[in-house]
Amino acid sequence: MNVCGTRMSPRVGTEFPFLELSVLRALILFRICLCVSEHVVMLALLLCLPFPFGWNGALEAMHTKQVTNDLLRLAMNNINGPLPEEITLLDQVKYFSLWNNELIGRIPTNLGKMKSLQKLLLFDAQLTGTIPSSIGELNELTRLYLDTNALSGSLPDELFNLVNLEECWLKVNNFTGSLPSSVNNLSKIKEFFVDQNSLNGTLSFTTGSLPNLEKIALYFNAFSGNIPPSFGSFVKLDWLLLLKNFFTGTVPKEIENLSNMVRLDFSDNILRGEGIPSSIFKLKRLSYLGMHGNRFVGTISPNIGSLSRLQYVLFAKHACAALLLFLSDISPVHSSLKLVPLQMAHFGWKYVQREVANGNGKFDSTGQGISLS
Repeated sequence: MNVCGTRMSPRVGTEFPFLELSVLRALILFRICLCVSEHVVMLALLLCLPFPFGWNGALEAMHTKQVTNDLLRLAMNNINGPLPEEITLLDQVKYFSLWNNELIGRIPTNLGKMKSLQKLLLFDAQLTGTIPSSIGELNELTRLYLDTNALSGSLPDELFNLVNLEECWLKVNNFTGSLPSSVNNLSKIKEFFVDQNSLNGTLSFTTGSLPNLEKIALYFNAFSGNIPPSFGSFVKLDWLLLLKNFFTGTVPKEIENLSNMVRLDFSDNILRGEGIPSSIFKLKRLSYLGMHGNRFVGTISPNIGSLSRLQYVLFAKHACAALLLFLSDISPVHSSLKLVPLQMAHFGWKYVQREVANGNGKFDSTGQGISLS
């Protein structure tokens, strides 16, 4: 999912955005109150003046005709300062976009007052503090993007009361603590990314609890314990990224049920086993397999040749006695196999050199792998 883009030039024009009277009435009321804050005045100006006026920068041209009573799109500006609590009184807004700005401070405590919110995009906005517990009151929310900020603290249990949530991106923050078992409440979730935080503890996913899950990324955290066999019950899964943690034990046999799996990465954990687990050979759609940096031993089964869609295999730092088995036999089957990193391939290295010399492959530009033709 790529939601980034280049900054657009402001559009010259005099059109006023249409706002529902209830929203305008609320703004006017705040303006005349003696206790009104300067943030409300700025918000009123932003919403009521002709576009492209905004906070210290231009709005995207594509958004200038799309501000209505239920859309608040302020992304890709130079908006700075704190996000005012008063913004939560815009309870008709369904889509709130403020990503790629230069905010300071916290997410408003009363965020839960924005009862109509369906999509909340606050990523890459330099936000700090914690996720307010009131987020659990956003019962209509389907998309939540809070990634690439400096948010911290634990993930509130209330977050996992959002039973309509389909996409949840919390990656690249400073979250700590464990992933609560209430994550199993997200029965409609399709994408769940909490990678690149400081989360820890064991995982407690329940068999069959997340039937719609397609992509999950937990990498670059400090999770430990066994990989839950329940992952094998999430049959729509096509991404399972568990690298850079402290998982132990073996790869669960139930993984073989994930017939839609495309990208599977267990790299840099403390897993053990004999070669590539046999369950992986049943993942016929697999194109990316990462297993390096673990404690696997033994040889690589010729069954790897059955994974005809495999393009990338990472075995670097692997302890297998034969890191690659018969390249000349595998390469005709894997016409799409691009790169097999061999940084730590102490075993079989002379064989690889010989195969390259015989024209069965060539070293890539980094010298760390081979491309098979």
